[in-house]
Amino acid sequence: MKTTVGIMGCGWLGLPLARALMEKGFNVKGTTTSFEKLSVLTNIGIESYRLRLTDNGVEGDWDSFFSEVNHLIINIPPKLRSNPNEAYSTKLAALLELLAHNKSVKLIFVSSTSVYGEHQNNVTEQTLPEPDTPSGKEIIRAEQYIQTSGNPFTIVRFGGLIGPNRHPITTLSGQKYIARPLAPVNLIHLTDCIAILEECIHREAIQGALNAVYPLHLSRKTYYTNAANKSHLALPEFDETDNRQGKQIHSNFLMENWKYNFQIAP
Repeated sequence: MKTTVGIMGCGWLGLPLARALMEKGFNVKGTTTSFEKLSVLTNIGIESYRLRLTDNGVEGDWDSFFSEVNHLIINIPPKLRSNPNEAYSTKLAALLELLAHNKSVKLIFVSSTSVYGEHQNNVTEQTLPEPDTPSGKEIIRAEQYIQTSGNPFTIVRFGGLIGPNRHPITTLSGQKYIARPLAPVNLIHLTDCIAILEECIHREAIQGALNAVYPLHLSRKTYYTNAANKSHLALPEFDETDNRQGKQIHSNFLMENWKYNFQIAP
């Protein structure tokens, strides 16, 4: 019997992840909040559903989506920039209540390194998160709900996502007085994101969180200046009076326990 993977959130990461899993022989069910995108998912072979998280659970045909799912990948980031009042963690808690009668499904929660504060310097999985942004605080609350769900789980804290049509230099190009030029970058390419999530499916749930960041930490000034030159964009200009170092995140669990080799430098 084929393994069935449910992916909640088939966007920039979830859609290519679904394609990659189908190529490996998995049954894939996917969700979107958009009626228009349902046909996009269906046309590439994803069993697609329109679901939307609410404070009371899930709006849509949850039972059909969840039926026969062995691994549930929750890939729904908070949208606090566009909606500062969104109760992301509350919605996730309501979602998890729907799993109360099925504790065998393995949860893979796509989290973020924003759960660590910029003041935390060298960060490993042993570092207690001290988020200093509204998004980071909501995500750590969501992680806590995952941890107490009663389901086997793995939390993946991705660094800044880089890949097709997504690179921060496109918005930083030409900007002036950019903060923290000496701070290290903590990035990961889409290819590695997909490979790591597939690894999570194949392995036993770790009942904890792992960091997923490419192990090369150039300074922000060096990295984004190089990226601008490579893409023939206007150079960003940094606030040279800002000497803050910022956090450097290490993916110790992946590299030491799973012997994972990162594939693409961001």
